[in-house]
Amino acid sequence: MKIKNTILFSLIATFFLIFLVSIWKVLATLQGLTIKTFNIEIIFIIGFLISLFHLIFNDKIKPFL
Repeated sequence: MKIKNTILFSLIATFFLIFLVSIWKVLATLQGLTIKTFNIEIIFIIGFLISLFHLIFNDKIKPFL
């Protein structure tokens, strides 16, 4: 059950990151900047890895702080 919650958290955090990047791209376009590439696969993978890293190492880092 813990694995399912970890994967669900990682997916939700990843979609939130994609949402934030999408808003940033729209705002940049409205300011007149040109956007050449928008690679959503890389953003998805990076977001998933960051949230998974946070879940795995959060309890190990917390005692030191």
